[in-house]
Amino acid sequence: MNRFLWRSLAVLVCLCPVDTRVTLAQEEPEPLPWLDEAPAEPFLSELGDIANSKPATNAASSRPSTDLPTDEIVPASGYYPAAESEGMAMSSLRDVATPDIGLAFGFDFVQPSWSNDAFLDMLPGSTAALFPGLTLSRHVEQEFGLAPRFNVKLGFDSEYGLSMAGNFLSLSGSLKQVVGSGADNQSLDANTVVNILTVIAPELTHRDQWNDLGVEWTVGTRYSGINQTFTANLRRGSGEAVTSSSFQDYRGAGLTTSVGLDHPLLTGLSAYGRSRGSLLVGRTSRQSNFAVVLPGGGAGTTSSSLSEEKTDILPVGEFEVGLVWDNRQWSADEELCPDTLMWLKVGYLASVWGDSSLLAAGTSSDFRTGSLLVQGFTLQAGVAR
Repeated sequence: MNRFLWRSLAVLVCLCPVDTRVTLAQEEPEPLPWLDEAPAEPFLSELGDIANSKPATNAASSRPSTDLPTDEIVPASGYYPAAESEGMAMSSLRDVATPDIGLAFGFDFVQPSWSNDAFLDMLPGSTAALFPGLTLSRHVEQEFGLAPRFNVKLGFDSEYGLSMAGNFLSLSGSLKQVVGSGADNQSLDANTVVNILTVIAPELTHRDQWNDLGVEWTVGTRYSGINQTFTANLRRGSGEAVTSSSFQDYRGAGLTTSVGLDHPLLTGLSAYGRSRGSLLVGRTSRQSNFAVVLPGGGAGTTSSSLSEEKTDILPVGEFEVGLVWDNRQWSADEELCPDTLMWLKVGYLASVWGDSSLLAAGTSSDFRTGSLLVQGFTLQAGVAR
């Protein structure tokens, strides 16, 4: 009996590990469903977007940019085009062609001259012998003068815009001589004054861009007024006197058109050129007087005058070339233009006014066609938004 019990216990002890192993082999753990199921498609798309995304950086540095995308701040007029990827300087005049609004102000530093310079004919004919001590072959010294200039531009939602411009110049010249004393005293006092007012309004502007070359065309109306005088007084101590004067007043209106070119040179610096032609129709009034007075009203005392008043066609040609700098490429971010564009330009300019020469009376000649040339330098500053 005892032997039977011990054998039964031994068999049970041996069978228990075998049964346990069989049970474990047959009962495999259930798989976790979330390991085998593929993620939903939107989830993968979001992961891809996150993996491919990176902070926006400035083209000139690696720092993150906090600026809005370019297309969110560019006005509808296209006034601030995006900068080139290489950071090349863009033309300033291209940007100020059709701004939302722009204002410029400056000065011209100019000097006049005439193709028919009648200011040498202060003593025509034999009257020059009355003043042997004076040097009468010299020109009246035409001085440089400052002429204020302004320009206003209004842009549309396209490459078109409207502009208004104007300038006023008042130039003068003088020639003074004094020789001898007492009865032999001889003196000369000659003066010239030229006043020109110009208003261009309204003027339609159109902008084209050919690679880096910007082209601007304009057409509009123009009003100009010219007023110029010349006077000369010669005196001699013994009583001889000669006086002469010339006067012109012209006011006219007409059409004007211009073409401007600009091309970038360096960062923020561009070269520009502009040519303008105008044809004005208006009323002109001219007059010239000459008188010789001798002691006691002796032989040789004389006087003469010329006058003219008519409708005249006045052609005007203008040319300007120079450099312009703006602050666009000097802003914090090269890919975004500043909200306010500031620019500065300096250049050479010249204008020719046809049929605007004066001729003194007493020269045995009537008024004749001649041109007035005004040339010098210009300095202007502007701001636009």
